[in-house]
Amino acid sequence: MIHGDLVRVKLTDPDPRGRTSGIILEFDTYKSTGPVTPIAEVHWCTGARSWIAIDRIELINVVQEIDELALSLADTF
Repeated sequence: MIHGDLVRVKLTDPDPRGRTSGIILEFDTYKSTGPVTPIAEVHWCTGARSWIAIDRIELINVVQEIDELALSLADTF
């Protein structure tokens, strides 16, 4: 992932909070009592900005998703 990438919270995430998509603004790390966690600041489609662990988000490949949608629609006709 790089700055400007379009991402979403993974579908398996237990706490998506309506964050369906957003753009990566910054990267950093978070250190608590456990190991260092890579995090990203994301500007979400809700207008909010927040930090989230990188392992909780995934890239949105718009072209691939449109192709998959087109194929699934073609199968219905």
